[in-house]
Amino acid sequence: MLILACVIVGSVAVIAWRRHRLGSDIRVVESPDARFRVNVNRAGKAELMLLPGIGEVRADRILSVRQKGAFVSLEEVRLAGGMSLKQFQPVRDLITLGEPGQATESGGP
Repeated sequence: MLILACVIVGSVAVIAWRRHRLGSDIRVVESPDARFRVNVNRAGKAELMLLPGIGEVRADRILSVRQKGAFVSLEEVRLAGGMSLKQFQPVRDLITLGEPGQATESGGP
């Protein structure tokens, strides 16, 4: 249990450091398990790769699809990343689509 607590606290510190360093849209969510959320409509490749099961190839796929327009549903993100429902489950609670009308890096709505 102590090891798990150390891993969670260490993860939050790394995420906060990367947020500062990259100026990204990663934010730490105050919760008992100290999870973070990534705005998939604004995140770059490095931020997407922080998510479980998202490596270089899946991050590239998500960014490629996002260039055509902002994601409007989590299902679109799942399909863009080529993930099964089971593979997407750990990611679902760690991502956000951002605020409606928020600009993305690709310049879309």
